[in-house]
This record gives sequence, C-alpha cells and structure tokens, in this order.
Amino acid sequence: MSSVLDIFEKEASQVIADLKKSYADKKMIATGRTVNSLRGEATESGFKIYGADWIEFSEFGRGPLVNKVETEFLKRLTEWAMAVGFPLEKVPFLRYFINENGTRLHRGVDPRFVGKQSKVLTDVLNEGLIENLKEKFSVGVMNDFRIQIRKEYA
Repeated sequence: MSSVLDIFEKEASQVIADLKKSYADKKMIATGRTVNSLRGEATESGFKIYGADWIEFSEFGRGPLVNKVETEFLKRLTEWAMAVGFPLEKVPFLRYFINENGTRLHRGVDPRFVGKQSKVLTDVLNEGLIENLKEKFSVGVMNDFRIQIRKEYA
C-alpha cells in the first residue's frame, strides 16, 4: 500500500512529465534550460512544482522592460540563438527589440499560437488536474479505509 507521500511524489513526477511533453508538443524547447529546471516537491499534504524564474514567460511572453534592468537575458538569448540557428550578430538587436516591444508571444504575433497565450503551462496545470487529483485521492482513501476495516474485522 502506497503512502500519501508516495502518491504525491508520483503525481508530481507525472505533472512534470506532462509539462515537458507540452513544451515539446508546442515546439518550445530550444536549449532545454526551461524544461530541465522543472522539479517537484512532495509532502504529506500535497506537492509543488518549481521552475526557472522566467518560466511564466512561456505562457504569455515577456512584455517590454519597464525599469530597463536585465539580469541574464542577453546570455539566455545568445544560448537560444545558438540552439535555433539565429545569427549571433543580430542578438543585440533582438534584445533591444524585445526590451522595447516585448516578445512575439506577448504581442500576439507568434505564428505558433493563436492570440497572446501559448497554453504550454495551463494545458497541464488547470482545474482538470485538480479534479483528477481529488478523484484519485477520494478513491484511494476509500480503498485504504475498506482494507483497514477488513483487517480489523477479519
């Protein structure tokens, strides 16, 4: 019989696998840094999924920089350019354009998607996932309860 922690660990692993598949299906993997940053943390009361600090840009894109402060954007942009074959000499211009205008996804002009949302995250992390987890746990708790009753009254 699996413990609650085992179940949450298994579910966290499945969610991470589903997210990685979502990225692959939507052709959103270039360097692999984002999908490789995904990790789960399970406890007796649930689980959390963590990712790189830029992961939310996968869903809605990145808007123009307001305060004009970058951390590692140029480095990540250069790594992306090398992975997809974008001319490295154009990376500084692309950085400037994104900083001023936002990404194609943010502007709603990314040809891979309709509108300003990729749904790479929300196709997996949604109410359906919550309902599925509730169903699994209600069935699991009832089965554990039945097994315990059988043991006590056998």
